Amino acid sequence: MPENKGFKKAVRARMAQTGEKYTVARRRFMEQKTAHTTPITSRGGTLADEVPTVLGHFIEALLMRLPPEQAEATRVAATTFQETGRSSTQQCAQFYALLNRAYRVWCAEAVHATGREVMHEGLLSVGQIFDAASASYNGAMLGEYRLGIESDPASQYVEDDDKEAADQADEDARKVLLAAQKAARIAGSYDHDSSYDIPQRELLQGAEWCAAALAAAADGEIILDVAAEASRTARAVTRR
Repeated sequence: MPENKGFKKAVRARMAQTGEKYTVARRRFMEQKTAHTTPITSRGGTLADEVPTVLGHFIEALLMRLPPEQAEATRVAATTFQETGRSSTQQCAQFYALLNRAYRVWCAEAVHATGREVMHEGLLSVGQIFDAASASYNGAMLGEYRLGIESDPASQYVEDDDKEAADQADEDARKVLLAAQKAARIAGSYDHDSSYDIPQRELLQGAEWCAAALAAAADGEIILDVAAEASRTARAVTRR
């Protein structure tokens, strides 16, 4: 998963050397590392053929998280759409499209499954994610909703026979929201001028978190047909 212990240790070492805050040190460290590993360094650059796209990496990460009986159908449904724009600007736009799908469909359906209509309407009515600022705002909203579910469990409002199901729905929703929130944080850690100049390595980490969100929604039976949803997601992303 993104951000292993070695990576965090390296970032904190940079913080000690430079006095930078964690998000700034993390970004600078990633920029230096990406310059040596990913042949895309500036806005408008183009990915080399061997570098995964946001959509391609999302699909592969999703397939790894699905049981075999779902993975094959999902591969067939989604891989048709993997050939997408490979400029850095297009890759960022596609990541924002992926975030919007996670936010407005998977997270919205997850909170709806818990019976929280106000949260559901909130996720449907909030504006689109299209840059770092909107990603930061919407990510913070997901965090508030996730903590709200934890502090006010639905099981306290239902009959005893339904408490176990209510607790499970809450747990499933928190997993979906947390993964989507982590994806949004990647874009939200940049300033406005860098919204479409995020290193490809970080975009791919965000795609992994989006895959984790959809897999959690499928595992919790929030999204019943993950193959169809992966296909719709791929279609939405390739429009960018």
